[in-house]
Amino acid sequence: MRRDYWSVYGSDGRKIADCGMMEDAITLASLVSGRTYRKNMILRDQVIDITAKVDGELPGQQGLPAVKIRLEDAQQQLIPPGLQIPFE
Repeated sequence: MRRDYWSVYGSDGRKIADCGMMEDAITLASLVSGRTYRKNMILRDQVIDITAKVDGELPGQQGLPAVKIRLEDAQQQLIPPGLQIPFE
């Protein structure tokens, strides 16, 4: 499938606009001397529909490991009981 469009360029080579119809490109180019227009084509290839096959989860995506020790227990083990200051 082919789809054509036209680009209009100024005298300095900068693109001014893209037009879907050649008549619009000619009109826009004729408004100012030195403007040009060029035909462009979009080539669309054949589209193939496929279905995805789901095999389950990939290895390594079972989630986080189980907690080994709680944070509160770790803090109490590191700070001797007589030196602990409660948070307010």
